[in-house]
Amino acid sequence: MKYPNSIFLMFSFSIMVGCGDSSETLDSPAVTNPDTEENNNSDMTSPEDGEPSHDDSTTSEENTNESTALKDTRLVVWKRVSALQNDLSQALALDKTTMCLELGSMDCFASVHLSPLGGNEPFELSQYEPIKEPSATTSIAIDRVVMSACSTKVDNEIALDATIDQEKIFSFYDLTTRSLPNDNNYLASVDQQNQRLYQRILGRDAIDEELLVLRQIVTGADGVTTVANSDVAKLSCYAIATSTEFLFL
Repeated sequence: MKYPNSIFLMFSFSIMVGCGDSSETLDSPAVTNPDTEENNNSDMTSPEDGEPSHDDSTTSEENTNESTALKDTRLVVWKRVSALQNDLSQALALDKTTMCLELGSMDCFASVHLSPLGGNEPFELSQYEPIKEPSATTSIAIDRVVMSACSTKVDNEIALDATIDQEKIFSFYDLTTRSLPNDNNYLASVDQQNQRLYQRILGRDAIDEELLVLRQIVTGADGVTTVANSDVAKLSCYAIATSTEFLFL
């Protein structure tokens, strides 16, 4: 039986193609793109000194960690209940247990305002962990304990209670009298008193701008009506002790 020549030609061609594919797969070397090879080598070594280059992702991660660490060191720390109580007691030379009492008997720091000031009490209050950040009532509690401490100090010095071992702080004007706010001598005494409060509460001297701001407690009146020196002392103490510089570390 005779087959057309075209069939033999197709069969021979398919065999050649098949053999060509096999030999190319088994024997021929892999063809490499010169541009790709050059790029790969540049990733591994530096073109200048031949040393391995740094991984960009690793460098970026290290920079992120360093910036995060630097950011954390700049954060202010909230002064919680014990630190606030100790600092107020030391600054105003007051007994920690009596400088703030609600209803004359309940300690502001140990019970009444303990939670909003950042403390906790697991046994009686069933609060096993302190709050993580200041709450909605924290500022109210701070206002209360600071004003109570300042008022207690002023009242004690006015009463001259011999049973209280205290250091006299308000000595630049008479706490039992009233004064005219436009009296230059009186304003100079107010500045001296506020300078002492800055030194006691913040541990530094006040600058002129800060003393001028505190003068507004006195000069904010109509200039004719006298002001009670005891109120000026309490408000000046309160203004300094509720500043951000005092409440945060």
